[in-house]
Amino acid sequence: MPNISKAKLLGLKFPLPPLPLQNQFADIVEKIEVQKEQARTALAESEAMFEGLLAGYFGDN
Repeated sequence: MPNISKAKLLGLKFPLPPLPLQNQFADIVEKIEVQKEQARTALAESEAMFEGLLAGYFGDN
């Protein structure tokens, strides 16, 4: 923003959670990312099986 000086920004204090809480949050985020990748993989496999079934039933050989 044009009305905020660099000096004022550098002087601001931001509360930070304790390091153990930050690490716990990072662990949770990492586990969620693993689950998301597993879901993407399962979806891709399901779609491939569905396409195979369609091809078998409708003669796309």
